[in-house]
Amino acid sequence: MLRSYLKIALRNLARNKSYAFINVFVLAIGLTCCILITLYIQHELSYDKFHENYDDLYRVVESIEGDNQTTTYATTYSALAPALNQQFSAIQNVTHVDPTSGLLTGPGNLKYQEDGMVYVDSVFFEMFSFNLISGDPTTALTQPLSMVLTEKTAQKYFGQENPIGKTLSFRGARNTFDYQITGVVENPPSNSHIQFEILISFESLRSMRPWEY
Repeated sequence: MLRSYLKIALRNLARNKSYAFINVFVLAIGLTCCILITLYIQHELSYDKFHENYDDLYRVVESIEGDNQTTTYATTYSALAPALNQQFSAIQNVTHVDPTSGLLTGPGNLKYQEDGMVYVDSVFFEMFSFNLISGDPTTALTQPLSMVLTEKTAQKYFGQENPIGKTLSFRGARNTFDYQITGVVENPPSNSHIQFEILISFESLRSMRPWEY
């Protein structure tokens, strides 16, 4: 029975080649679009769910009311983080996530303008499941003037060499300092809303500008 149906279908396709091509082509386009849309929705819904404790992660935002509308910003004052940690016992960890940019100088006077740099606190790797390939996640960001590189950034400056213990010179908006590399982390996945190339210890800001932090 199935062979008969198959023969009839093939004969009809052979007799109406143009019509069959249009139908098959449209069907293929429809299926492809459906698959792509499904993959896109799955990717969007998977954001930040690779973190082991994603259900317990929260981002604090600032809302300002005025002129009959509320404006929300994804930024808050630096002092809010330690204040929340001190005043609410239910909060286990708090970290700043403060983007920055500047000129980095590596071995052989290799220079790049880096825009994917982020100041974070020492508990960053406790809160987020970014896999540290080398270095100690509990101490990598505890000291001032320390930084963790992604795999891609480590290869860009050091090739196949182990970058741990080496330094990169970072010239920011106000000054230039040498930062010691204390770890290498896997490149953040595309479904992470925190994207970075370099993580810098927040203690660096506190040591340089204690009156601000």
